[in-house]
This record gives sequence, C-alpha cells and structure tokens, in this order.
Amino acid sequence: MTTLYNLYDFINYIERSKENEKVASKKQKIDHNNKSSPNSNTPTTSSTTTATPKYKYQQPIPSYDPNVDIYETKDTVYIELEAPGIEKSDFNIDWNSNTSKLIISGVRKNKISQLNNDNNNSKLLVNELEHGSFKREIKLNSNLIDLTTINANLVDGVLFIKISKKPQNTLNIKVNIQ
Repeated sequence: MTTLYNLYDFINYIERSKENEKVASKKQKIDHNNKSSPNSNTPTTSSTTTATPKYKYQQPIPSYDPNVDIYETKDTVYIELEAPGIEKSDFNIDWNSNTSKLIISGVRKNKISQLNNDNNNSKLLVNELEHGSFKREIKLNSNLIDLTTINANLVDGVLFIKISKKPQNTLNIKVNIQ
C-alpha cells in the first residue's frame, strides 16, 4: 500500500498507475502476437525494462520567505530579518550598486529530515515549518547611506543589519525678494 502525504504524491501516483497500465497492455499485445505466430521467421525480443515516466506535477522547490522590519533614525538605517535555525555560514549579504539594493539571501535547512535520511524507518507526520532558499532585496537610496559602514549580527535567530547614513550638509540660504 502506498502512503500519500500530499496532492503532488497523489497526482504522481495516478500518473505512475496509468504508465504501468500502458506498459502492461503493450506487453499483453506482444505476448498475444508471439503466441499467434510461433513459426514466424521474424526474431522476437522481450524487454523487462519500462520507460521512466515523466510526471507533469513535481513537488516545488522549497522556498522560505523570512519576515523583515526596516526602520531608521536620524543617522542610521536598521534592518531586522527573522532567521531561526539559520547559521551565519548560510547567509549572503550583498550590495548591488546598479539597482541600489541590499540583497540578503541564504538557506534554511531542514535539519530533522537530514537526520532522518540515515534512518529510513521514520515518516513525516506534520510539516508546517518552512525550509529552503530565500532572497530578500531591499531598495535603499545609495546617496543617503554610507556603504562602508554596513554591519550585520546574528543574535537569537534574528539577523540585525545596521547601515549608517551619510552626513547631510544643510545649506541655509537667504533669498531676497525683489
């Protein structure tokens, strides 16, 4: 008996059943033709391999979309990204000067399934945690921030990014009305 955990498993199971029925009916036709003409001069071949089915519905690549808070003060921009279970080595933080975006990407690994790969006797009962790769792009005004002062810290599952702003020169000009 096949255990089906989600819709993708169900659809793939149905498609596999259809493929198996097609292979079985072709095999019966070949056997029937071979029995009807035993004295034929044409050579017969038997094949026990079946074609690998190509399924239309595959399980999507897991992705994870962490929550982000962005706030600013007079001289600093702060970014907080929720990242429980993600290690420092799984993060990439880049600045794209063409688009003026801070790109935060990484992977949240499913540690339980990695442990269960060694033990094939276990099965998944509930799957609510999100895992997979993620990429967040944050548009910032490159004229207002100092790119050399970007700092990031990972504390208790939250990634804190601190970016200092460039000092703004205020110029006061008195305009005479004529």
